[in-house]
Amino acid sequence: MNRHFATAFFLLGATATSAAPEAGGTAQPAPEPTVDARWAEHHVDFFFFGHTGGQDVYYNCDALESKVERLLRMAGARSDLRVRAHCPLGVNNVDSNIHAELEFKSPTLTPQPEATKVGEQPPPAAARWNPVGLRFGWTPGFDQGDCLLVDQFRRQVFKYFELRNVTADLPCSISFAPPRGRVSLGFEALTATPTADAESIQYEKQPKKHDDKLKSDRS
Repeated sequence: MNRHFATAFFLLGATATSAAPEAGGTAQPAPEPTVDARWAEHHVDFFFFGHTGGQDVYYNCDALESKVERLLRMAGARSDLRVRAHCPLGVNNVDSNIHAELEFKSPTLTPQPEATKVGEQPPPAAARWNPVGLRFGWTPGFDQGDCLLVDQFRRQVFKYFELRNVTADLPCSISFAPPRGRVSLGFEALTATPTADAESIQYEKQPKKHDDKLKSDRS
């Protein structure tokens, strides 16, 4: 039985959507215009099963959390996301079956319920479509051994995001590993601008008006 230990790949650096540099300094296309989206809140149970085709893939809690956080950000999750993995054998030991709780917000074009009180409607999320290409062995934090994790994330979690033009080439088996550097997962993700991301987090930290009224009524 082949055993693949995937506990250290998350140590690589740089950006998640890096592509191989092109000769000649080809100009990059202009960014997509922004659209007014709304924030949707999600609480998702993600289950990783590390067995396929005679291959066993193992992670410890820290490694799996790091990789799932990267995937969430690539798909458009707000920067204050939370991932909490539950490792039956302990956080310092590797395991091939891990349950993780995901809490995150992401921009959506689906109309959200209106606030019931004046002043409680959060600001819109200025967002744009961001092209993403995940290349095993090139995209920081991911190598060929992460194919199974990426494929299971795609199947379980992508439905909670605003994505378009999704393409997947994920032959996750010991007999045919995905080639290094080739785009194995591509999509466009509706992603909030850095300003909209920071402003929405700051907005939620402010005390709400009805909370102030309750405090004054008790005084």
